[in-house]
Amino acid sequence: MKHFVYLIICFYNKRLISYVGYTNDIKKRLKLHNSSKGAKFTRGRKWKIIYKKSYNSKSEAMKNEYLLKKNKKKRFEIKKRIFSFYNQEIKEASNDYKIIDNYILLASICVLEYKKTKNLKYINVLLKLNDTICSQINIISENNTSFLCFFALKSELDYILDLIKKNGIN
Repeated sequence: MKHFVYLIICFYNKRLISYVGYTNDIKKRLKLHNSSKGAKFTRGRKWKIIYKKSYNSKSEAMKNEYLLKKNKKKRFEIKKRIFSFYNQEIKEASNDYKIIDNYILLASICVLEYKKTKNLKYINVLLKLNDTICSQINIISENNTSFLCFFALKSELDYILDLIKKNGIN
């Protein structure tokens, strides 16, 4: 039997939040999270899986779940690695969403992290993500994702204008 460690994400209270878990049935577990029957932290929110890794033993999976839960930098690196490819023909990843939505979610995470830390690496990643998003603007549906898209693009512009002003660039 396969055992999985997974990372799910959602937009809640104007913030992107993530949750790491362990299961032996990914589809069933996501269904439980989205029907408010999963972990207490995940109740009342709609989640999307953005990462999963299989293990041959339960103990190995649970050990790696613990490590991923404690290491926020590693979680960010996983998110970054997942979205590091650039493809003009972004294909549907499942029946639930398109990969472009994940680019938008990660761009929103970068906005929030830059706002919190003022670390320019988040702006760098945001610029690249927004470039990809803009190249696929015609496939973005009008739902929460379009709001997040606007949020990421507008925030990028605001941050860049602020940096220009602070550095006296004309």
